[in-house]
Amino acid sequence: GNTGALMGTYREFTVDTGAPDAPVIVVPTEGSFTGTNVPTIAGTAAGEDGGVVWLWSGGTIFGSGTVSGGAWSFTPFAALADQTYSITGATVDLAGNTGAVTGVRVFTVDTVDPVGPTIVVPVDGEYVGTGYVVFGGTGTSGESGSTVEIYSGVTLLGSGEIDENGDWTFTVGAPLSDGVYTVSGRTIDQALNV
Repeated sequence: GNTGALMGTYREFTVDTGAPDAPVIVVPTEGSFTGTNVPTIAGTAAGEDGGVVWLWSGGTIFGSGTVSGGAWSFTPFAALADQTYSITGATVDLAGNTGAVTGVRVFTVDTVDPVGPTIVVPVDGEYVGTGYVVFGGTGTSGESGSTVEIYSGVTLLGSGEIDENGDWTFTVGAPLSDGVYTVSGRTIDQALNV
C-alpha cells in the first residue's frame, strides 16, 4: 500500500470554454475614406492576448491580426482596389473558441486625385460691386462631399463643399479690398487626395 512520489514532467493547461466578446474595429472609422490602398485596420479585443482577430469582407477572408496587449492590427499585403468595403470581424481565442461577430464597418479606398474645379462666378473679367464676393462653380462628377478651395496667389479666400449635383459655392468671410484678383482653385476629396 505504499504510494510513490509524483514523478515526471509537470503539465500546466487552461480550460477555456467561453467564447470571446466581439472585437472592436477602431480604424478605419465608419463611413470614412482613405487615400491609401494598403490601409491599416486596427482595434481592440480586451482580455484575448494571443488570440487572433479574423476579418471578412462579404464571405471572403480579408485578413487577420494577433491580439497583443488587448490590441490588434492588420495591413493588407496586396493593394486594395479603389472601392467601398464592408468588413466584419471575430476573435478566435487560444482555446479555439470563436467569438461574436462585430457589426459591419464600411470604408472607402480612394487613391485617385480629383480634377480641379471650374470657377463659374465671378465671370472672368467681371467687376464686382461688393467686397463680399460670391464664388461658385462645378466640381467633378462623383465627388460630392469634396471641398473646393479658392486661392488668390497663395492666399486662401475660402472654400465650399461640392453638393450631390457637382456644384459648389461660398461667400468670402471677410470683404476683399478693391483691386484686381487672379484666382485659382483646387479640389480636396474625402480621402484627402488633391
